[in-house]
Amino acid sequence: MNKCNFCEKKLSNYKAKRCRDCYNKYLLKNGKNTNRYIDGRTLKKYHCIDCEKEVSYDAKRCHSCATKERFKDSKNHPNFGKHYTEESKLKMSKAHLGKKLSNRTKEKMSKAHKGKKKSIQHCRNISKAFKGRKVTWGKKISITRKKLKYIGTKAGNYIHGLSYLPYTSKFNEELKEQIRKRDNYTCQYCGMTQEECLKKYNRKLDVHHIDYDKLNCNEENLTSLCQACHLKTNGNRDYYYAYFTYIMESLNA
Repeated sequence: MNKCNFCEKKLSNYKAKRCRDCYNKYLLKNGKNTNRYIDGRTLKKYHCIDCEKEVSYDAKRCHSCATKERFKDSKNHPNFGKHYTEESKLKMSKAHLGKKLSNRTKEKMSKAHKGKKKSIQHCRNISKAFKGRKVTWGKKISITRKKLKYIGTKAGNYIHGLSYLPYTSKFNEELKEQIRKRDNYTCQYCGMTQEECLKKYNRKLDVHHIDYDKLNCNEENLTSLCQACHLKTNGNRDYYYAYFTYIMESLNA
């Protein structure tokens, strides 16, 4: 019968080299006590050079960062120049039908797309894809409005058809620029600057008529607003009229 190499106990199995107790002690060895110890490289913690995730000792980047670095140039991608067939597209669309994205994936997608600008070709492709499609949400809104009859004279913000009147010749770009300059190129409701407005909405600050009269183009009746705040002023007009008149009176005082 065989004997254990360490304690010289008799072993029932002729293939075994250690008894159970000695084998357990061998397994419990850590660090420098192990037989395969080289230089302690596995005991240290290593991090990805891009995202600082923990990686193995022989890796510079994590898997996701390594793939991004590898496929920076789209020509290196194995699917470069290849196109899906119509059959594969149909299969993919059927597979994704009814699937709902979790909030976590939505957050990841929004973070990934933040700051990215769509190219002109990308915008054209999107417009081509949506051509001929029927918009459902717009119909739903229009149907509900028709049911409630909030159209024309019955609308909440209707004031004797003033919205159909054209602007006067006095309300030109020179006057608008003069009002923006007077207001230090900032929105008089939320404080957004014109530079921020150009980045967010791709347009300059709007000039708003405080009394909602298009014909009244006095400087005291005009104020600078960003696009979002200008849209807000269409509702609750009494509040915004009182708010901006108070600001103009305080400025002139």
